[in-house]
Amino acid sequence: GMIIDKSGYILTSNHIVGDTQSVTIILSGGRQYQGTVIGEDEIRDLAIIKITASGFDFPVVTLGNSDKLESGGEVIAIGYSLGLEGSTTISKGVISALRYSGSVRFIQTDAAINPGNSGGPLINLNGEVVGIVTFKFAGEAVGGMGFAIAINDAKLLIADVKQKQDAQRQEQALLELEKET
Repeated sequence: GMIIDKSGYILTSNHIVGDTQSVTIILSGGRQYQGTVIGEDEIRDLAIIKITASGFDFPVVTLGNSDKLESGGEVIAIGYSLGLEGSTTISKGVISALRYSGSVRFIQTDAAINPGNSGGPLINLNGEVVGIVTFKFAGEAVGGMGFAIAINDAKLLIADVKQKQDAQRQEQALLELEKET
């Protein structure tokens, strides 16, 4: 996954969190935090986790604009291929195609996508996240067919989840004010 907000919101793939509501987040430096799944979109295979610790200023990714992507554009996939411990893996490729499946927009890339890349960012050469790696086709006759959900699709879920979180915080603050009076 990737931290998308300094307060600890993480965007990842829904198939990573499954039916789990409580997760442990391990940052690249080794620090561990507890988190809660606060938003899911099963159709687009997206999930949002909130780190439960507060008062931190987490480093965040920059979200790009997937509507500006074109076939042939270079991208970088980042993840933990095959779940190998240690540093993240980086692979470079091109956008092979932009595809739709129902209402879901996919970015097809030939960047190496392996188990462990799911939920990680697909980044353009400006360092902006343009997709969330979700799956690849594998087989003897298939090579270089990885897919990411377009980041603009994810932005809809992000906005919805943040709006619900803000409403819950306001409601909680009002309840606490009522208790004091």
